[in-house]
Amino acid sequence: MKADLKEDIISAARELFYTNGYYNTSLRNVADKVSIHHSNILYYFPNKKALGSIIYGDLYDTISTHLLKLLPNKDKYYLATYLRLHYKVMYWDNNIFRLYSDFINEGIVTEYVLPNALRNYRFYTDAFGLDLSDNELSAIFHASQGIEQRFINLIVRHESPISFEKVIDMILSAPLLYMGVDRCEIKRIIAQSITNVNRIPNEEVRRIVDALRSAT
Repeated sequence: MKADLKEDIISAARELFYTNGYYNTSLRNVADKVSIHHSNILYYFPNKKALGSIIYGDLYDTISTHLLKLLPNKDKYYLATYLRLHYKVMYWDNNIFRLYSDFINEGIVTEYVLPNALRNYRFYTDAFGLDLSDNELSAIFHASQGIEQRFINLIVRHESPISFEKVIDMILSAPLLYMGVDRCEIKRIIAQSITNVNRIPNEEVRRIVDALRSAT
């Protein structure tokens, strides 16, 4: 097999996942686009989820690189601001948002993000003096992921009873509530995250979206 075949497979999958969605794309579809037999893909990737993980990893790294440059302050508002901007960027492009929803449903996001999520949760535990173990934070993350999955799916299906912004408020509030942070403090964090994100020019958001499209 040629040395660059693996990259050809990834590139084809990126395009098909972006255009058709993860669940509407089979390994056979990817193989047809590269003009190979689908069994050749299994030489590099044991299944479609493994291929999806590579592509989500590229999306995650791309968005993280840009957001970290825009959000240098690592205070107690940082994580909520980062995540709100993350969702805003994803929501900007319907195909990327749908693909993100597919990756959540497949468990790809949870598996990839968990280590970083636990590290980021320490912004909250340090800020509020919370004594929570990694196991407790892991349980909080998985419970919060369930809320995210439910509401992101509703948005993708255009069935959400509340606005996109309110959905994000709920997603951002969930881990704080589970940690036992005071509700008034949670409201301040949510409000400040909105203010911080609104200060970022749309041109910057568009630049990140363009970079994500290049990564899909």
